[in-house]
Amino acid sequence: MNNPEWRKQQDSISWINIMKKYTIGDTLTNHVYYDRNWLGEPKHNTVITAIISDKANRQVKINILSFGKEANKDLILKEIDCVSGDCWVNPNWWRKSNEKE
Repeated sequence: MNNPEWRKQQDSISWINIMKKYTIGDTLTNHVYYDRNWLGEPKHNTVITAIISDKANRQVKINILSFGKEANKDLILKEIDCVSGDCWVNPNWWRKSNEKE
């Protein structure tokens, strides 16, 4: 188990299985906590709804459908690391909208 090649292979297999759960067109949701104070504690939270538009190695590209009520879109995009309008996210941080918590 301390063999780095074995661990790399197991990690790769795990990610293949994770990515199989997601298809283009799936709807995802995520609770996002943002606008942190100087201690790093979030001041606001919202539920984002998005749709998967593309898949790549260990990430899915999402198009955001809803930011929730009275949400600061710029702060939310920063919190989920959307760069230049492209939102590539780790699918483990999101939940399919039809899954139960």
